Amino acid sequence: MSNINLYIKSRAGSGSIYEAEYQSFLNYLTLNSFVLPSDTQKIKQNLLVKTLKDKGIWNKLDSFRLYATDGGVNTALADWRRLSQCVAVNSPLFITNQGFKGNGTSSYIDVNFNPDTATGIKNYKLNNASFGCWVSELPTIGVYVQGLLGSANSRYPIGNFTEHRVNGGNCNGAVDLSGLGFKSLNKTASLNYVMINGTSQAIRTTNADSNVNSKFIDLSGFGNSQSFANVNLSMGFIGASLVTENNDFFNAINTYMNSL
Repeated sequence: MSNINLYIKSRAGSGSIYEAEYQSFLNYLTLNSFVLPSDTQKIKQNLLVKTLKDKGIWNKLDSFRLYATDGGVNTALADWRRLSQCVAVNSPLFITNQGFKGNGTSSYIDVNFNPDTATGIKNYKLNNASFGCWVSELPTIGVYVQGLLGSANSRYPIGNFTEHRVNGGNCNGAVDLSGLGFKSLNKTASLNYVMINGTSQAIRTTNADSNVNSKFIDLSGFGNSQSFANVNLSMGFIGASLVTENNDFFNAINTYMNSL
């Protein structure tokens, strides 16, 4: 029996008592009359939250969106950390247990988080920051799967490019972030980037930034011109640098995705 099935069995036997943070998420969904995930998926998602907590990841996150759910569109757009809603612009396609897919021409998801003005949780900082996603299907149109907009235009492609940015600065040297799975950009110091593709890390230098970015989007990149992709994203996150915790983060999401 797999680890996750053993966990499901043990939780069911104990009355399926959830982690407090996951219960708060379920309470938020109920309060807003959103469709709850299935009982089996609740156990899987609760395990994910527990793992993120145990590995020191949860408290470093400002935003965590798990688009791959069987709870429906509104549930998929709910931010687990901030207990608020992202905004689906121009109807990206929701696919149960896979996430959202852009149309390649106009659709994207506004994460609705601005670290400049956010109150409460705010781990994303000028020189200690990260954001990333889980790619479930590669685009045939466009390359940018996540974007930022602030004092400087910033874009995040899923290819072998130099246009990887966190707070405006451009990395010096191309980094290959192509393929499926886990992708992450991290700002670890004033002039240092760490780009992650799965569990592979690439360290690059960058110029100093003066402002954090103010707008985060999925399924699209915003730069000198707007780019859209028909990529399928299953997860997105924003927070402090998570380089040290990356393997644990990857394993937690990978376990969940493989359980669907």
